[in-house]
Amino acid sequence: MTATFVSVLLLLPPVAMQLVNFGRANPNIWDHPYSTIVEWKEEGEIPPPEGTLPPVISIASPQNNTSYASSDISLTLSASLQLSNTVSFQMSELYCVPSWQVANNKLKIDVSEDPITQTSITLNDVPEGSHWLQVHAVASAVAYVTDRKTSVSQVWDRSRAIAYGSPKLLGEHETTTIYYVSYKIASSSLVKFTIDKTAPEILSVSVENKTYSTSDVQLNVVVNEPASRVTYSLDGQSNRTTAGNTTLTDLSNGEHTLAVSVLDFAGNVGSLETVYFTVDEPEPFPIMTVAAASAASVAVIGIGLLGYFKKRKH
Repeated sequence: MTATFVSVLLLLPPVAMQLVNFGRANPNIWDHPYSTIVEWKEEGEIPPPEGTLPPVISIASPQNNTSYASSDISLTLSASLQLSNTVSFQMSELYCVPSWQVANNKLKIDVSEDPITQTSITLNDVPEGSHWLQVHAVASAVAYVTDRKTSVSQVWDRSRAIAYGSPKLLGEHETTTIYYVSYKIASSSLVKFTIDKTAPEILSVSVENKTYSTSDVQLNVVVNEPASRVTYSLDGQSNRTTAGNTTLTDLSNGEHTLAVSVLDFAGNVGSLETVYFTVDEPEPFPIMTVAAASAASVAVIGIGLLGYFKKRKH
């Protein structure tokens, strides 16, 4: 085999490693009496040259350490080849391994003929709980060819033997099998995420159905799971967001309503039935009246003492 032929083989795309047809004819052999098929068969694998870079995998969805409220997850990713000075690699295999599938835990992903494969598939019926998903990419190249064999087979139409007295030759198939040794280099990327379709439960709220003697009421909310947001509506007004415990200030005397809801990190919403409570804060003590009365008392005492000292003087 010449050096030129081997060089051509090194540049062939990975699909040629499985089946490549040079000048393949239409499968209908009635119209095309001759066809040529080229088959590639791998005989072994050797390590790639030193310094060969593996494929780069980027997973956009699902995002790492993120919770989702749906059991249908979109797997969006890109896998790209890195340039090598010694070998022309092509993406030969791309697949993902989901932790929640035991029987069939290797899901194949179609590979693009371009250097970058960008794709998005939907993973259905993912169960609730914590999961991981690992994407694998394999790049391949022909290292060298070990052998090349060609065989020719004839196709006969024996149904016409009665009409023609003998079977009719329809055409010939030429099959060339090329045996080769390959380079392969792989990489992987792992993401962890959670499926949470259960709404959070509000275990307790500090505001109760009772009467408070103060205009400032403490609002503490206890939830059965970490909450990303706590909102409340006082007296039917627009929702207010609080990161934690807060205080309802300057409440007027009378009846009030309070509605509380929480949002978990998956987007599920949990709500509490409306709380009805009353504020009855006593009127403040009339400080100015007491001050005036005290001043008058001092004046009266002063007059009394003055009269006493005058009597003593006489």
